[in-house]
Amino acid sequence: MPEADLSDAVEALYADDASAIIAAYKGGGSSVKVQDGKLGAAPVGRLAWVEGDTALHLALRNQRWNAKRALVADVGADAMIVNSEGETPCFMQLHAASKRLALVGSVAATLLLDFLNIASRVLELESTGMWVIKILLGLVGVASAFDTLLALRWYWKAWSASYISNHPRTKALEKKAEKKAAKEAARLKRAD
Repeated sequence: MPEADLSDAVEALYADDASAIIAAYKGGGSSVKVQDGKLGAAPVGRLAWVEGDTALHLALRNQRWNAKRALVADVGADAMIVNSEGETPCFMQLHAASKRLALVGSVAATLLLDFLNIASRVLELESTGMWVIKILLGLVGVASAFDTLLALRWYWKAWSASYISNHPRTKALEKKAEKKAAKEAARLKRAD
Protein backbone atom coordinates (compact mmCIF):
# COMPACT_ATOMS: atom_id res chain seq x y z
CA MET A 1 0.00 0.00 0.00
CA PRO A 2 1.52 3.36 -0.98
CA GLU A 3 2.19 5.87 1.76
CA ALA A 4 -0.08 8.91 1.90
CA ASP A 5 1.38 12.14 0.56
CA LEU A 6 0.96 14.43 3.52
CA SER A 7 3.52 17.04 2.48
CA ASP A 8 0.74 19.66 2.35
CA ALA A 9 -0.22 18.74 5.92
CA VAL A 10 3.38 19.00 7.14
CA GLU A 11 3.80 22.40 5.45
CA ALA A 12 0.50 23.57 6.96
CA LEU A 13 1.68 22.44 10.39
CA TYR A 14 4.97 24.24 9.95
CA ALA A 15 3.16 27.43 8.87
CA ASP A 16 0.40 26.98 11.49
CA ASP A 17 -2.20 27.47 8.75
CA ALA A 18 -5.63 26.21 9.81
CA SER A 19 -7.27 26.39 6.37
CA ALA A 20 -4.37 24.50 4.79
CA ILE A 21 -4.67 21.79 7.49
CA ILE A 22 -8.37 21.41 6.70
CA ALA A 23 -7.63 21.16 2.98
CA ALA A 24 -4.78 18.68 3.52
CA TYR A 25 -6.96 16.31 5.55
CA LYS A 26 -10.13 16.71 3.47
CA GLY A 27 -9.94 13.07 2.40
CA GLY A 28 -9.00 11.78 5.88
CA GLY A 29 -5.69 10.46 7.15
CA SER A 30 -5.41 12.47 10.37
CA SER A 31 -4.50 9.25 12.22
CA VAL A 32 -1.37 8.63 10.14
CA LYS A 33 1.63 8.37 12.47
CA VAL A 34 5.23 9.53 12.10
CA GLN A 35 7.52 6.63 11.20
CA ASP A 36 11.24 7.08 10.64
CA GLY A 37 10.86 10.86 10.63
CA LYS A 38 8.08 10.91 8.04
CA LEU A 39 4.38 11.61 8.30
CA GLY A 40 3.15 9.40 5.51
CA ALA A 41 5.75 10.08 2.84
CA ALA A 42 6.53 13.65 3.98
CA PRO A 43 9.61 14.33 6.13
CA VAL A 44 8.89 16.23 9.37
CA GLY A 45 12.51 17.24 10.03
CA ARG A 46 11.75 20.91 10.69
CA LEU A 47 9.24 20.03 13.40
CA ALA A 48 9.93 18.49 16.80
CA TRP A 49 8.56 14.95 16.71
CA VAL A 50 8.50 11.59 18.44
CA GLU A 51 7.99 8.26 16.73
CA GLY A 52 4.27 7.56 16.46
CA ASP A 53 3.14 11.20 16.58
CA THR A 54 0.07 12.16 14.57
CA ALA A 55 -0.54 15.62 13.14
CA LEU A 56 -2.33 16.54 16.37
CA HIS A 57 0.68 15.44 18.46
CA LEU A 58 2.93 17.50 16.17
CA ALA A 59 0.70 20.57 16.48
CA LEU A 60 0.80 20.40 20.28
CA ARG A 61 4.51 19.54 20.50
CA ASN A 62 5.41 22.47 18.24
CA GLN A 63 2.84 24.90 19.67
CA ARG A 64 0.92 25.30 16.42
CA TRP A 65 -2.35 26.43 18.02
CA ASN A 66 -4.23 27.29 14.81
CA ALA A 67 -3.40 23.88 13.38
CA LYS A 68 -4.42 22.19 16.66
CA ARG A 69 -7.77 23.98 16.63
CA ALA A 70 -8.41 23.01 13.01
CA LEU A 71 -7.41 19.39 13.62
CA VAL A 72 -9.74 19.09 16.61
CA ALA A 73 -12.70 21.20 15.50
CA ASP A 74 -12.75 20.81 11.72
CA VAL A 75 -10.86 17.62 10.86
CA GLY A 76 -12.00 15.58 13.87
CA ALA A 77 -8.56 14.16 14.64
CA ASP A 78 -8.47 11.44 17.30
CA ALA A 79 -7.37 13.09 20.56
CA MET A 80 -6.82 9.77 22.35
CA ILE A 81 -4.41 8.12 19.88
CA VAL A 82 -1.12 7.11 21.52
CA ASN A 83 2.42 7.70 20.22
CA SER A 84 5.46 5.51 20.99
CA GLU A 85 6.00 7.27 24.33
CA GLY A 86 2.43 6.61 25.46
CA GLU A 87 1.34 10.23 25.05
CA THR A 88 -2.09 11.22 23.78
CA PRO A 89 -2.69 14.75 22.48
CA CYS A 90 -5.07 15.34 25.41
CA PHE A 91 -2.38 14.25 27.86
CA MET A 92 0.12 16.58 26.20
CA GLN A 93 -2.29 19.52 26.56
CA LEU A 94 -3.06 18.61 30.16
CA HIS A 95 0.66 18.27 30.95
CA ALA A 96 1.36 21.72 29.51
CA ALA A 97 -1.56 23.18 31.47
CA SER A 98 -0.39 21.52 34.70
CA LYS A 99 2.75 23.64 34.64
CA ARG A 100 0.50 26.67 34.68
CA LEU A 101 -1.49 25.09 37.51
CA ALA A 102 1.65 25.33 39.65
CA LEU A 103 1.58 29.04 38.90
CA VAL A 104 -2.00 29.18 40.16
CA GLY A 105 -0.85 27.56 43.40
CA SER A 106 1.93 30.06 43.89
CA VAL A 107 -0.47 32.94 43.18
CA ALA A 108 -2.88 31.55 45.76
CA ALA A 109 -0.03 31.21 48.27
CA THR A 110 1.09 34.78 47.62
CA LEU A 111 -2.41 36.14 48.07
CA LEU A 112 -2.83 34.10 51.25
CA LEU A 113 0.44 35.43 52.63
CA ASP A 114 -0.71 38.94 51.81
CA PHE A 115 -4.02 38.26 53.49
CA LEU A 116 -2.04 37.32 56.56
CA ASN A 117 -0.12 40.59 56.01
CA ILE A 118 3.21 38.77 55.79
CA ALA A 119 4.14 39.56 52.19
CA SER A 120 3.92 43.33 52.57
CA ARG A 121 6.21 43.18 55.61
CA VAL A 122 8.71 40.92 53.87
CA LEU A 123 8.75 42.96 50.67
CA GLU A 124 8.42 46.26 52.58
CA LEU A 125 6.31 47.75 49.82
CA GLU A 126 3.87 50.55 50.14
CA SER A 127 0.23 49.61 49.93
CA THR A 128 -0.02 50.87 46.32
CA GLY A 129 2.82 48.65 45.15
CA MET A 130 1.31 45.67 46.91
CA TRP A 131 -2.06 46.23 45.22
CA VAL A 132 -0.43 46.32 41.79
CA ILE A 133 1.33 43.02 42.53
CA LYS A 134 -1.93 41.48 43.79
CA ILE A 135 -3.84 42.55 40.68
CA LEU A 136 -1.17 41.23 38.33
CA LEU A 137 -0.88 37.94 40.20
CA GLY A 138 -4.65 37.61 40.29
CA LEU A 139 -4.94 38.12 36.51
CA VAL A 140 -2.20 35.59 35.82
CA GLY A 141 -3.78 33.14 38.24
CA VAL A 142 -7.24 33.44 36.69
CA ALA A 143 -5.85 32.98 33.18
CA SER A 144 -3.84 29.93 34.27
CA ALA A 145 -6.78 28.37 36.06
CA PHE A 146 -9.03 28.93 33.04
CA ASP A 147 -6.44 27.34 30.73
CA THR A 148 -6.16 24.32 33.01
CA LEU A 149 -9.94 23.93 33.17
CA LEU A 150 -10.14 24.02 29.36
CA ALA A 151 -7.46 21.34 29.11
CA LEU A 152 -9.34 19.17 31.63
CA ARG A 153 -12.57 19.68 29.72
CA TRP A 154 -10.94 18.63 26.44
CA TYR A 155 -9.37 15.59 28.07
CA TRP A 156 -12.70 14.52 29.57
CA LYS A 157 -14.62 14.97 26.31
CA ALA A 158 -12.00 13.11 24.26
CA TRP A 159 -11.68 10.29 26.78
CA SER A 160 -15.43 9.79 27.10
CA ALA A 161 -15.96 9.88 23.32
CA SER A 162 -13.18 7.32 22.86
CA TYR A 163 -14.58 5.13 25.64
CA ILE A 164 -18.08 5.17 24.19
CA SER A 165 -16.99 4.52 20.61
CA ASN A 166 -14.80 1.57 21.68
CA HIS A 167 -17.26 0.11 24.20
CA PRO A 168 -18.42 -3.46 23.43
CA ARG A 169 -22.07 -2.40 23.54
CA THR A 170 -21.41 0.29 20.92
CA LYS A 171 -19.57 -2.24 18.73
CA ALA A 172 -22.49 -4.69 19.08
CA LEU A 173 -24.98 -2.00 18.08
CA GLU A 174 -22.85 -1.11 15.04
CA LYS A 175 -22.77 -4.77 13.95
CA LYS A 176 -26.53 -5.04 14.46
CA ALA A 177 -27.08 -1.93 12.32
CA GLU A 178 -24.79 -3.35 9.58
CA LYS A 179 -26.73 -6.63 9.55
CA LYS A 180 -30.03 -4.77 9.37
CA ALA A 181 -28.75 -2.64 6.48
CA ALA A 182 -27.51 -5.77 4.66
CA LYS A 183 -30.90 -7.47 5.12
CA GLU A 184 -32.69 -4.37 3.84
CA ALA A 185 -30.39 -4.20 0.80
CA ALA A 186 -31.01 -7.90 0.10
CA ARG A 187 -34.77 -7.36 0.45
CA LEU A 188 -34.68 -4.44 -1.97
CA LYS A 189 -32.59 -6.44 -4.42
CA ARG A 190 -35.13 -9.30 -4.36
CA ALA A 191 -38.00 -6.83 -4.84
CA ASP A 192 -36.39 -5.54 -8.06
